[in-house]
Order: sequence, then structure tokens, then C-alpha cells
Amino acid sequence: MSAKIHAINSVISDHSAFLVPKLDYLRELSGGDHSFIAEILEMFITEAPQSVEQSLSYLREKNFDMLRITVHKLKSSVQVVGGYHLTNIIQEIEFGAKDNHQPDILHQMLTVLNKGIQHMVQHLCVELNAIGKQNNASA
Repeated sequence: MSAKIHAINSVISDHSAFLVPKLDYLRELSGGDHSFIAEILEMFITEAPQSVEQSLSYLREKNFDMLRITVHKLKSSVQVVGGYHLTNIIQEIEFGAKDNHQPDILHQMLTVLNKGIQHMVQHLCVELNAIGKQNNASA
């Protein structure tokens, strides 16, 4: 594993408690609309893990163009829900796919990304649950 990948993996593994998604941008974007925030979180929770799985599939097929496109779209979604800590690894995957980088290195990076996405999904599920409780309390 390259030093950069190892460093990102260590951050995700060793400091996962500190890598809680920051929803400030999403809250600002929504104007405080809890149903909008919930909709975006639900979409991310469903689609982000699927995007990583699709990326792994593209890698197995050596379809580097679709791999690059898929992770590029994922990068935008990750940023909207405050997963800025994953931006670097996603960019590395994009660059590696653009240059038809070694599949084993791309696989390692996607594995690290998958771990980070799963961590985000766990936190966003908690956030989504809290929004649901707020909505029920105000109804």
C-alpha cells in the first residue's frame, strides 16, 4: 500500500470518531428544511455504497473511464454531506483511473474509500433518525 493510501486509511481507521460528517453545508443549502436534508441523507445512504460497489465492478472490468466518472460523481455527493476527509482518496482514484493506474493500487484505494463511506453511512443514519424524531415531535 502506498504511503498516501496508508495515511488516509490510518486516519479513517484510527480516528473514525473524529471523522463525523459535517452537515453545515447541507443545512445552509436547505435553508433549515429538515425534509430536504432527510431526502439528501437517504439518497446518500442508499447510493454511495452502490457507487463504490459499481466502481469496484468497473475496476474488475478494467473500465477505467466509467470508474473515473463514477467516483467523480461520488465526490460531489460526499462533499454535500460533509465527508471532506474522503475527498483526497477520491481524487487519487480519479487520477489513477485516468492514467489507467495499476488495478491493485486502485483496488486498495477503493477498499479504503469503502471503509470511509460505510463509516459515513453509520453516522448519517444516526443523523437521519434524529431528524425523524424532530419531525415527529413538531408534528
